[in-house]
Amino acid sequence: MFDSASNDRRAIEDDLASRLAAEVKGDLLCAGYFFVDGDKDAHEDVSFPISHAVAAISEHFGIEAETLERALEPANIAALTSVKEAELAAFCKNRPEIMASAEAAGERHRAVQAALAEELAHELEGEVKH
Repeated sequence: MFDSASNDRRAIEDDLASRLAAEVKGDLLCAGYFFVDGDKDAHEDVSFPISHAVAAISEHFGIEAETLERALEPANIAALTSVKEAELAAFCKNRPEIMASAEAAGERHRAVQAALAEELAHELEGEVKH
């Protein structure tokens, strides 16, 4: 399966273009990366002007710059976003247990936030009285 997928040049181009389009912010292509800093994992974000990023990606992966530029046009990004949102909505609709778990987690999160806010308010009251 992976051999046939890796040999499908158009699928590779579409997948790469989709992943890039999801990272476009205005006229920048944003990327995050992880690295080890001493004994802990760290994360950094970098941004590149789209024109430079497209040229570098095109050269590195051997994909025509025009293919990437077409994928990064605002109308194509909007279409991709709506397709991804529809896929996510369908996925959630077909798996109601995921939504129930997410809602339960949200309720627990809100309860913890309320308890922390209350505890902070009591702590602040104590500081004001002194």
